[in-house]
Amino acid sequence: MLTLISMMLAAAASGGGLSREEIVRGIDMPAIQRCYDVVLAQRFVEGRLTLFFRIGGDGKVIDARIDGDTLGDEGLKGCILGEARAWTFDEPKGGGIVNVTYPFVFSSSSPPPASVSGGLSATTVMGVVDAAADRFDPCMTLRPNRSAFARITAVFTIDRQGHVTEVTTRDSTLGSTSADICIRDVVKTIAFPAAPDGRPTSVTRPLTFVPPDPPPAKQEKPPATSSKCMLWPF
Repeated sequence: MLTLISMMLAAAASGGGLSREEIVRGIDMPAIQRCYDVVLAQRFVEGRLTLFFRIGGDGKVIDARIDGDTLGDEGLKGCILGEARAWTFDEPKGGGIVNVTYPFVFSSSSPPPASVSGGLSATTVMGVVDAAADRFDPCMTLRPNRSAFARITAVFTIDRQGHVTEVTTRDSTLGSTSADICIRDVVKTIAFPAAPDGRPTSVTRPLTFVPPDPPPAKQEKPPATSSKCMLWPF
């Protein structure tokens, strides 16, 4: 079954005013999935699409465009743009404009589902992990083939104070023991809020890494954005 994989790292923001977690929270992933499902009902398609949008001082999207696309489906692009222009975010601190570059990968290969059980909610856990995504960049340099897609699943426990106490990894296709160890070490550094009910939390989180987009030929670039090469499944 074809599914949407939402990509977080490479969601590069400039202009300040909103944190990575606040941006992720405002993106309607189920709506993007619905756009994809409409296309899949008509034909097979998979690939990568990069969305650029600007968030105004009132938290509303004031501009959106496709900034890279390998799917070649005009209907999908139009649907995603229509959804993006309706998104509402928290008001940026200071009232400035925030520029966001957010890539999506649509693939026929689905990672195992994420799961969270215990004192913290799935929304809280996934939001904190997404906000810490930049910390995994050094792990990418340890992969022997950085131009290929790769996956790994992190399984960890968060104690009642929000500290990660146990981390294991499985199903790795990173091709490097050092990269696997790096992933585990990074997960150990992530700080979570204390559980309201004092219970520990068990988490299974699949991670998918993707190569960066090739540089576009004579294409206008959004201001002050950067390309990265890791995605976080939703």
